[in-house]
Amino acid sequence: MINNARPADLRQERFRNLPSSFDFWRISEGVPGTVMPRWKESLSQRDRWLVALFVQKAYMDMAPHLTDEGDLPPKFDKASPVDVSPETLDIGKAIFVGNCQFCHGYGGRGNGVDAAGLLPAPPDFHDPELYGPWKDGDWYWRVSESLPLRAMPKWHTWFDETQLWYVANYVHHVLSLPDPKAEPVDPIVPARVKKAIPNPPKGHVMRGRAVYLKRCWMCHGDAGRGEGPDGEFLVPAPADLTDPDLKNKATDLDLYWRVSEGIGNTAMPIWRLLLSEEERWDAIAYVKATFINPSEPAEVSDEPPVEYQALDSAPYSAAPDALARGQLTYRRLCVNCHGAKAKGDGEFGGKLLPTPANLTEPPASEADEGWWYWRVDRGVVGDKNTHPTAMPAWRYILTEQERWEVVFYARQLAEVKPAEVRP
Repeated sequence: MINNARPADLRQERFRNLPSSFDFWRISEGVPGTVMPRWKESLSQRDRWLVALFVQKAYMDMAPHLTDEGDLPPKFDKASPVDVSPETLDIGKAIFVGNCQFCHGYGGRGNGVDAAGLLPAPPDFHDPELYGPWKDGDWYWRVSESLPLRAMPKWHTWFDETQLWYVANYVHHVLSLPDPKAEPVDPIVPARVKKAIPNPPKGHVMRGRAVYLKRCWMCHGDAGRGEGPDGEFLVPAPADLTDPDLKNKATDLDLYWRVSEGIGNTAMPIWRLLLSEEERWDAIAYVKATFINPSEPAEVSDEPPVEYQALDSAPYSAAPDALARGQLTYRRLCVNCHGAKAKGDGEFGGKLLPTPANLTEPPASEADEGWWYWRVDRGVVGDKNTHPTAMPAWRYILTEQERWEVVFYARQLAEVKPAEVRP
C-alpha cells in the first residue's frame, strides 16, 4: 500500500552527519510504502554512490562550495541562434516558471519557495556589475551545465538546445539586464476563449486574498502599486492595479487572460502553469475588490479573537536589536501605507479604501501587544470576515519573530504607552 508521504526535505537537520552508507541504502532500496523507487533496479552501484555523494555535498553539509568556474568553454562561446522577441521570450518564461522560479523566484531575486537553506544561495540576477559583462554564451552555459556542487540541475538533460536558449534569453533580457525601453505586451484574448467563457465566474474574495499574498504580493505589493520588494527591480515595472484604465477598460475576461498567460516582455508569470482556474478567478476577485474598484467594509470589529487577547509575546522581547530589525521591516514594508510617523499618511495609502490606519490614534493607541499582533498577523477584514482591506495578513509573508519585531517597533513609533502607565 502506498501512502501519501511527501518527498523528504534533504536539508532537514535530521539528515546531517549521517554516514554516506545510509544515503546509499535509501537510494538503493527506496522507502517502503512511498513512491520512492528502488533505484538499484535501474541504476548501477557506481551511479548510486555518485548520487549519494551529490546529495551529501549539495544539501546536507550546508556549506557553500566556492569553486572556480573557469572560462567560458569555446563550444558555448557563441551568440544566441534564437531571435529575441516577445514570442520567444514568452517561451523562455514558460520554461522558467515551470522549472526555475521555485529556487530563483518569479523576479529572479533568488528568493523562490525552495531557496531557503541552499548554500550557495540561488543568485540574484539583478546585479549589473556581475552580469553586465556576460555574453549570450555565458547564460546558455550556466543553464545547460549548471555549476559544480549546486542544487541547480544540468538542464541539458531535460531540454533541447533551442529550449535552453529560450530560457537563457528570458533570464538575460527580462530578469537580469532588461532593455530600459521595453514595453509590456498584453496578451490578446482569442475569439475561442471569448466564446467559451461568455459569462466569467465570480471568484471568492477571501480565498483570492490568500492567493494574492502568496503569489502576487512580492511584485504588486500590498497597496497594489507595483511596490512589492521584487517589483522595484523589474523592467517594465509591475502593473499599478489602481490604474483607472483597469477599471474603465479591462473586462473580467481581459484580467483573467492576463493572469493566465502573463504579460509579454515582463516577468509577469504565466499563472495557468501554477494556479488552478479557480485560484486565478479568486485572485482577480480580490484584486478587483481591493484595488480596481475598492469599497469600505460596512463594519470592522476591533475585538480580537480570544487567542490574541492579552497574548504573550514570549519568547520575543522588545530588545534593542529586535527593535532595530522591526524598524527595517517597517521601513521596507509598512511605511508606504502607514507613513514615516505611523499616521496613515504613506504615499500609496490615498487610493485605498479604507485608507491606512493612523496608529497614533484609537483603537491602536489604546491597544495592547496582543491586539497589535492580531492586526499584523491576520490583517484587517470587515463585515464578519468577508470584506478584506489592503492591510495584509502578514503571516503569509513574515515569520512569527518578524511579526513581533515590527509590532514592537511600530508601537514605539506610534508612542503607545504600556497599559500600566496609561491614565
